[in-house]
Amino acid sequence: MFDQLFFRSDALTRQLSAPLVDERRQYLARRAAQGMSKCTLRMKARLLLSIADYLRLAEQPSHTIALPEIKRAASRWSSHNWPLPESSHAKRSREYFMAQAAGWLTFLNRLQTPPKPITVYDRMLAEQELEGIVGKRRDCLYEPGRRSGAWIKHRVNRGQEFVVGGYFPGAHGFDSLIVGYYDAGKLMYVARTRNGFVPASRVHVFSKLKPLVTATCPFANLPDQRKSRFGEELNAEKMKKAVWLKPEVVVEIEFLEWNGGRPTSSFYVCQAS
Repeated sequence: MFDQLFFRSDALTRQLSAPLVDERRQYLARRAAQGMSKCTLRMKARLLLSIADYLRLAEQPSHTIALPEIKRAASRWSSHNWPLPESSHAKRSREYFMAQAAGWLTFLNRLQTPPKPITVYDRMLAEQELEGIVGKRRDCLYEPGRRSGAWIKHRVNRGQEFVVGGYFPGAHGFDSLIVGYYDAGKLMYVARTRNGFVPASRVHVFSKLKPLVTATCPFANLPDQRKSRFGEELNAEKMKKAVWLKPEVVVEIEFLEWNGGRPTSSFYVCQAS
């Protein structure tokens, strides 16, 4: 990606040697796939370096950034480029920095957003254990077989803490985590998950897992006796490839629903501790 945007060796070296190179490459590749021109990508690549620098993203890989922190960084960045803080150029540059930083942090899953107030719809969905609700514009008609921006789906995810009892090796330390929960004092396997990570967060989580490696499987219900439609059961053959851990790391995970005693759909790691 970077060698297609920068032809001067010093500019290319700076991009490749700066922190978060994998994350920046992935983000720019996604924007390129969305049709962004090389000129705009080149400008964005330079700005990502400034965002990472002013927000010190590489120093705390798992730290989430709140909007006030982005605003302070935008002011420092703007004052460095525009000495007059009240000028129209300075104000626009601050707004531009904040918008671009929020977009990248959202991609990294590191944007700290304030909690949404609980609405009557949220309470209704929770009480009736519904997956979500569908809404539409009042003046919009239903058109079979056609997608329309006038219709929206609001889905409600559930969340719970799970214990990490193992992982499957992969890039940046692990490919997926093996998680479960305690029932009557026994750790019960529920699922494997790989969603919710970027390279930096994988490295950070893996640093917590490495000291916990053990030869013993901590799950009481493995090998998995259930047959999965998609072959995802953790049977004895697949267990040979797993690395087992002392069950000390806890992850907070979002998922859509429980099915047969296990969470299904949108199995997504939000936080590890």
